[in-house]
Amino acid sequence: MMSWKQVNILLAACLAVLLVACQKQETGKPAGTTSTVAADGLELTVHLTDQEISTSEMLEVEVVVRAEESIKVQMPAFAEPMGQWGDFTIFESHADPPVLDADGWVRQRRVFLLEPDLPGDSVLSAVTVQAVDGQGQSRVVRSQEHRVKVLSVLTQADQPLRDIAPIDRPEEKQQGSWWWAVGIGSVILLVIGWWLLRDRTLTDEVSPCGREFEKLQTAESGEVLQRLEKSFCRALSDRLGEPLEKHDFSGLQQVVDVDAELGDAIADYDRMRYAARPADAAAVGQLYQRFARILDRTGKEVGS
Repeated sequence: MMSWKQVNILLAACLAVLLVACQKQETGKPAGTTSTVAADGLELTVHLTDQEISTSEMLEVEVVVRAEESIKVQMPAFAEPMGQWGDFTIFESHADPPVLDADGWVRQRRVFLLEPDLPGDSVLSAVTVQAVDGQGQSRVVRSQEHRVKVLSVLTQADQPLRDIAPIDRPEEKQQGSWWWAVGIGSVILLVIGWWLLRDRTLTDEVSPCGREFEKLQTAESGEVLQRLEKSFCRALSDRLGEPLEKHDFSGLQQVVDVDAELGDAIADYDRMRYAARPADAAAVGQLYQRFARILDRTGKEVGS
């Protein structure tokens, strides 16, 4: 019987050979984008998690408004589910309670989950935020318009086309047959490896929620603290198969027994996020790794 380590090595080797045989080049997915505008004690930030998605994926958009305490802010009016935002349909929205920043500004945050309508270059229209200061003067900030590439799941994007087939020389045909044999053999070995691991439900395939959490590993410390709570709760809910009414730690505690390790991590996260001074990048990175270990441990417990 092969050990777990041996099976992992076998699968990695087969995958490498298969990729070489097929000569498939993977193109990196464009990262998200953030835009910020500010004017007279009012600041608007719009963050998109991705600039390229497929028609089967959701786009997450975060809208953060910061304003002086004397300014009363009116958030965008299209926050209701199933409303339209440009070429997207609002599938879900979630608002955090207002928070007083260390500099004395009030911070309001709302997160939207958007569903694309059609493939192509889709437009996310500008966000307009209106406010009134203590003297009754109106203030307005408006973000820029964003464009998102939506790929169809029915066709492969950016696939090169050839008008004329190349001449089929015998030596080329022989070489192609050899690569096909290697590819088929690799597929067979992959199937054997999967069969050996059929009792382990935890695989290397990562769900969209898991990918969202993994992206935070390379994000800046401020963005990690802003998105860690919701991203971790969504990934853990997806891993356990337990839907949450609210994607935050309070909603998580309604369906999951919080042990000492997770409880300590949540407490440290709250202290770090709402501290008067920003935490350094090393401390934020260590906090992320603690949540990552908890998520990995939970997956192994579910798969055992």
